[in-house]
Formats: sequence, C-alpha cells, structure tokens
Amino acid sequence: MLILIAINIIIYSWFEKPPQLSGIQCTNSIERSNHGIKISASSKTIYLNEKIELTFSLPHGECLGIIDPAGNFFYVIYPVQFRRGNLYPFITSKQFIKCDKLTLNTSTLKCDPYTYQIFENQIVFKKTGTYKFLLGDNLHVDDEDFLDILKIDYYNYARPNYALK
Repeated sequence: MLILIAINIIIYSWFEKPPQLSGIQCTNSIERSNHGIKISASSKTIYLNEKIELTFSLPHGECLGIIDPAGNFFYVIYPVQFRRGNLYPFITSKQFIKCDKLTLNTSTLKCDPYTYQIFENQIVFKKTGTYKFLLGDNLHVDDEDFLDILKIDYYNYARPNYALK
C-alpha cells in the first residue's frame, strides 16, 4: 500500500506544471538568427534591481543554468520531470526550446541551487562579479565546447547616475 502511494506521488510530481513565478518572461518573435550565436544579452553589465533580456537563436538547448562569481551553479530551466521538493524551473524545457527571448529580473530571480538538501529555489544575484549563463541540452559536461556560454558583469548596488545603460 505504501509503495503504491509513493509511486502515485512520484508520477504526480513528474507531470505537475511549475508554478507561475515572478522574475521571468518568455516571448517568441518571428525573427530568427542564422549567425551561429545561440545566446546574447541586452547588456553585458547589469546592476541591482535591473532586468536583463536574453536572446536565443533557434534551435537551442533545452537547459539554462547560471554560475555565480563564487562558482555556485543554479538551474534556471530544466526538464520538469527532474524537479524535487519546492524546486521548480521557471518554464519547462518544452516551452523553452521554442523561446527566443527571456527577461530575467535580477532582484527576484530564484532558481534551483543544485545543492544537496536544498529543496527550495534560492536568489541567484547576491554578489558583485561575473555571472556565466550556460545553454545546452546537458549542462554537466567536461568540455565547454558543448555549451553556449554568456558572461555578464553584475553589480550588487544601484546603477550610478554616471553609468550609462
């Protein structure tokens, strides 16, 4: 009996849709890029409370991750069947592979920290430094040639008046 209950819980969690979380917006535009760059950003420098718009050429990988300046890895988007506890991707990989623009709010972005015994999404942008965005079908590879990588400089304070966007 307990085994059947556990199986039902596992099956339910695999097909459960992720909640609608703030901090992310996905759009699909008509234009497509053919120049080979899979991921780019509206700005390579962002500050506290700013949004960053990522642009993807189609087709692209189904997963998106971020490595913070301390080397901590966060899953932003991954197949929903791999979610555990209160860890959710913002959109499913199925939705993401059709997405060519994604807007992230640095003040509210919470992601799966890929850390043992952590079962809730955590704030990503907490420290000043360079953040690496990883795009691919499998983000756990030894050779970065299999990934599309974008580096963004983030400052954990408000943009100074003299710093132009």
